[in-house]
Amino acid sequence: TNTIQHYQYLSLSWNALSQEVPEYLIQTELALKREAKFAKDFLHENSSSKLMEAVRQTLLKSHQMKLQCRLFLQHAQFDLLRRTVILYENLEDGRGLKHFADIFQEYLTDIGTRLWKDFSSNEESFVLNLRKLHEKYLVFVVDVFDGRSLFHEAQQQALTNILNFNEGVYSGVVFLREFSPSTKDAVVLFCADVVGIPSVPITVKKNHSRDAMVSMNNLNEGSLAVEKLSFQYILDEGDPDQGTDWFKRIMATLL
Repeated sequence: TNTIQHYQYLSLSWNALSQEVPEYLIQTELALKREAKFAKDFLHENSSSKLMEAVRQTLLKSHQMKLQCRLFLQHAQFDLLRRTVILYENLEDGRGLKHFADIFQEYLTDIGTRLWKDFSSNEESFVLNLRKLHEKYLVFVVDVFDGRSLFHEAQQQALTNILNFNEGVYSGVVFLREFSPSTKDAVVLFCADVVGIPSVPITVKKNHSRDAMVSMNNLNEGSLAVEKLSFQYILDEGDPDQGTDWFKRIMATLL
């Protein structure tokens, strides 16, 4: 208890908002090394693991660590992010990475929802910026987080949050439903790309009698009537292992 209180108090003095010197990360690494050495030299193995887990919980689940992680994401500091991953890997026998993935998801959601606040009826620009945002942070998922499913899922959930954003006069759902058919198609194609559905061109004839080319999985080229933009038939034919359930939820936003 004294150790936890010590680090709760001490960590408040560590700067988590410095871009040049990641003080909170450095001090956390040093503290964990100190405690690991103390535990090895003086404690029984069972007591040692309990102490280390308590210190990790205190330092890695703090608000300051969250701020430090967001700073690393903002400035694309890959090396520092990788060091942070190592710390979270040791938290809760590896389950601590879920906490880091939640920070990543929240950060992406915050960045993405600002697109709505900057939205000025330029639909094409919005979709382009949304795609750029996804592609930029997909590099983080692959290169920093080694393609872990936790971070892929966090990125998909962030995109879901962005498309369903609703705050005051800013409503992603309302804006999306008012998009032109061609822009809605662009959103559909983008979401299909996100879940990794291979490009198989088919013609989908919508109720407004306009043909549109979309890319879906396991369907032959042809045309079928789809009321509004439900894509129910396509979703039923999709591969659930490729994120079809998520894709279905996104499509519901456009109805």
